[in-house]
Amino acid sequence: MDPDSVQDVYDYELRPREIRLVRLLPSSQWTDPIHCTLSCHFLDGPLPEYTALSYAWGRANVTDEIFLNGKPWPITVNLANALYFLRDPTKILLFWIDALCINQSNPRERAAQVRLMREIYSICDTVAVYLGDGIHHRPQKGIARRPDVARITFSNDPRDLVHIDAFWDALSAGRPLKSLFHMFCLLRILSSADLFPILITKLDGGKNDALDQILEALRMMLTSTWWQRIWVVQEMVVARSAVIQYGPFSVPWDMLVAAVPHASLLGSATSSDGAKVLAYFVRHVENFENLRKQWRSEGGAPLLSLLQHFSARQATDERDKIFALLGLVRENQRGFVEPSYVDDVPRVYRNLAVALLHRTNDVSLWRGDMARKKRRDLPSWVPDWSAVFDESDRRRAQVTCHDVSNGWEFITVRSMTAYWNRVYFGMRKLSTWFQSRETTGDLLPAQLVVAFEQYGREIASFEAAWLIIEKVLKKLEAIYQSWLARLDGSVEHITWQQLNHLRDAHVSGAVYWHFEQRVEWSLAGYYHPILELLDLILSPGHGTTEDESSLFKELYFRHRNKLQFLLRKAFRVCEQYLSLASLYAKQCSPKILEIQTLCHTLKEYCGGPEEDSGDRWVQALFWCSVAVYGEVDERQEFTTLTARPDEVPIWNLPGQVPSLPPPHRRIKLDDEIFSDPAERNNGSGPPVLSIEIMHIGRVKLVGQRLMAWSDQGSAFDTLTLWIHTSRQLPTLDREWIDHRGHVRRDISRRDRQETPMESVHEWSLRTARTLVGDMVMVSVESDAQATQATDQVAPRRLKRSDTARLLRWFERILDLCKSERREAAKVGDFLENDEMKPFDQALVLVTEGRVAFWAGDHIWRFGLGPGSMAVDDVVAIMPGGRNHMIVRPQPSVVVSEFVRAFGDEKFAVVGDCYFDASGKAVIEDHVAAPESPWPGWLPQEMLQYVPGIEKIMEGRPWKRRVLLV
Repeated sequence: MDPDSVQDVYDYELRPREIRLVRLLPSSQWTDPIHCTLSCHFLDGPLPEYTALSYAWGRANVTDEIFLNGKPWPITVNLANALYFLRDPTKILLFWIDALCINQSNPRERAAQVRLMREIYSICDTVAVYLGDGIHHRPQKGIARRPDVARITFSNDPRDLVHIDAFWDALSAGRPLKSLFHMFCLLRILSSADLFPILITKLDGGKNDALDQILEALRMMLTSTWWQRIWVVQEMVVARSAVIQYGPFSVPWDMLVAAVPHASLLGSATSSDGAKVLAYFVRHVENFENLRKQWRSEGGAPLLSLLQHFSARQATDERDKIFALLGLVRENQRGFVEPSYVDDVPRVYRNLAVALLHRTNDVSLWRGDMARKKRRDLPSWVPDWSAVFDESDRRRAQVTCHDVSNGWEFITVRSMTAYWNRVYFGMRKLSTWFQSRETTGDLLPAQLVVAFEQYGREIASFEAAWLIIEKVLKKLEAIYQSWLARLDGSVEHITWQQLNHLRDAHVSGAVYWHFEQRVEWSLAGYYHPILELLDLILSPGHGTTEDESSLFKELYFRHRNKLQFLLRKAFRVCEQYLSLASLYAKQCSPKILEIQTLCHTLKEYCGGPEEDSGDRWVQALFWCSVAVYGEVDERQEFTTLTARPDEVPIWNLPGQVPSLPPPHRRIKLDDEIFSDPAERNNGSGPPVLSIEIMHIGRVKLVGQRLMAWSDQGSAFDTLTLWIHTSRQLPTLDREWIDHRGHVRRDISRRDRQETPMESVHEWSLRTARTLVGDMVMVSVESDAQATQATDQVAPRRLKRSDTARLLRWFERILDLCKSERREAAKVGDFLENDEMKPFDQALVLVTEGRVAFWAGDHIWRFGLGPGSMAVDDVVAIMPGGRNHMIVRPQPSVVVSEFVRAFGDEKFAVVGDCYFDASGKAVIEDHVAAPESPWPGWLPQEMLQYVPGIEKIMEGRPWKRRVLLV
């Protein structure tokens, strides 16, 4: 679009809470071109009644022309067709239409209007849903050249009886019933309890073939692209009322909703193809209507649930897979992320992942198969919201009855300010509790005395290091400022001795605190180039002879601009980091001093028994971890960890030498100074998340994937293979596993060494628990522990009282796995037995789309995980995780030196799994983790200073900090 034309139509950028409305001018002639004008209104001011249009844009490169404010204006063909059908012959109609009311070429206005769309669609008089012209599956140009057709309106009241009478006549006469008119008459009949019995009577008269003809027209309506678009979800859910416009027909949405119950009943009176169409209609309408009811009753849904539920819907802009759902988020999650069309897709997806981790403090966004991605420019820990989330994974993501992290929490920080505030808050809470108690019971373990002392010394050293960094910065800043002033003069004013003095001062300022060894920062990227350039210019010697003097001046003149550039950049870096040092002194130093005081205070409350044989106190005191998010911001010159402008970026944790961020790369003397900024970012590595995990075991064997239970024969084949492998596993040795992690077929049972095996009872119980994910489906009304209802049933954890019934169920499954019984499973044995159905349902929920795997060190345990997992993956527990997670070692991934300080091991997130790591062959009633006798918490970084911590944690999963890449 020509910028001048855009300026003519959109003469200014909309102000806060201001919108435009489209005035669709009338015309008595169908073939007349569309004319519209724009007017501006404030949402908080007097607002005329208007209709908001919900439609699918269609292909952006195929356009039709209308007149907007008197100017020719291209719009998509689908929108042009909608305007022709919506235009009134006699009166002006007022619409809000995103393609016309928003200046699409202005990303700021676009983002601001997206934030208002929930309100725009919720306060409008009605929402007009345009499904298409009723003839073509794809929008066709030239609709104005078609003959005009009469508009027909259904009202879902007695006014529709004239249409119903015409339908009865056609049905009785045996005339073809293929038109849209007959299709909408059928839906009107289905919406009425009085008319539906009459329809059934007439269909029994032998007119079933007529019904199939009508349902073909319904199928065509349901294939409209509108049903697949992401934006229409919000537009329909928040609407007070809606009207369907399909070709010349106008139908209230409430009529479709009222038709759903009878449409389900009608399925039994038609062919199988017709029944599928009616089921498709019911599913489409119910999905929208259930969301509308949830919106009215609860005011929204969790953001993650919305993203997973509507992942299959399409958007022209992949960022809209997120932005289109923000208006439907429940109130306590609003503001997680703001629409921004300035950021690219990977950055938008990363920002949302960080926001979910930070605001929810759990890792639920990593449930499912994280390898199912369309994009290859995302870290493993960032879900690809543009990809379709598997339906079986979505159902499992709603299960909340597990909690393997056992109260272990984490907080995501992006600044030192947030980190020190978190440490202070936990220790202060603990100190206040002790000081308010009259007795001295529940003292902290005696081992913590040394830990408090050492941690206090470490953070004191941390604080002192920042003061030294500030001195180095000030010294170098003064040097660079002085010499920049001199270099602005003529060449005659610079002597060899003066430039050599600059070199000496530059070196002495840097060495003031072991510059190269201790302070790796952005300034180091300029230190070496400046030194090398000075050495080159000074290379002729002292300049005592005429030749030396001449060559010195020639070199100086040739490289003066580059030297000035480097000094000026170094000076600016000093200024930037001095301001950060000042901010650090203001925000972090006071908190560190208070934490040092708290270390001395809490040391006085240590004296409890030294629990060398248990880690209960470790779990009770060190239950909160810090996850550090870091990325390289390509729009900035230097590597930073993203932080708010008014906070100090986090570059270190206690126990590490404080430093400032290193450069993207070290500038070399022969580099072009004004190089491509993208090149400067080479080697910085991907955005990372530093997090603590517990290593549970390494995956030794991966079985076949169970694709879907819709094919029960194939599903039982896979289940049989899992069970057979699990039964043999105690006798397997590594030499019988091939390079893919599969059991070699050429090894016979008698060739295997006999090793002690579990009893049949123990093996049966372990295997059965894994196959149902340690849970059973129950009626929601009958069990208060059930969570996340689906069709009146929901999963709950197994209890000891379920043991006998679970073993009987597993014996039945073993029987169904026999080849002669698989046909019986297909025809009704499975999912039909009332006593066993709760376990059958749990089996389907847990296993569909999963692979079986066996992991461990000495004893291999059975688990079910994502389809993309492989041998040598690691089973881990993460803070805030309800299920075990699968992560994959990534030793070849390159990260920057700066990021490496937050963890040496690098892993990719594969997804969640069910894994029986308990080692117990009994079902125990789930008991919540006992509450800590001490409120508050201590920083994880202190744990390394506890004497004998290795012995205390021996044989138990050990927390270690790793990088997720």
